Amino acid sequence: MSIVFALFITLGMELLITTLFFFKDIKVLISLTIANVILNLTMNMTIGVMPNETAYYIYLAVFEVFTTLVESIVLIFVCNKKPLKSFLVASLANASSLGIGLLINHFETDTKTKMILTIIFALIYAIVVAIDVSFYLLDKNKD
Repeated sequence: MSIVFALFITLGMELLITTLFFFKDIKVLISLTIANVILNLTMNMTIGVMPNETAYYIYLAVFEVFTTLVESIVLIFVCNKKPLKSFLVASLANASSLGIGLLINHFETDTKTKMILTIIFALIYAIVVAIDVSFYLLDKNKD
């Protein structure tokens, strides 16, 4: 799977799910976008050097747990969210993006399909950002 494709799956799925729980919170949107870009790119650049399939899946599992913890910490300390809710939302978001990624990888999609899916997940991310920012600005203007 290409790095860009994996990144947009992650951003699209995780921010969609996170927004359901932390709607209109721009700090969450920005913080998790930055965290996801850094963590996802790091993971996908290093995962390609795994010597075999077993090492690949062990690394993937460990890195996903690490990513969930980092995202929980970002939600708790940067965004001032409750610890349990932060951990549960980060877990759900990461499990969803991992599940979609593994499912797509399982079917060994061709380049054209990956390009279409990349565009779809990029659009999902863009729509989530636009909705969050719009509602944030509308609420801010009422004050």
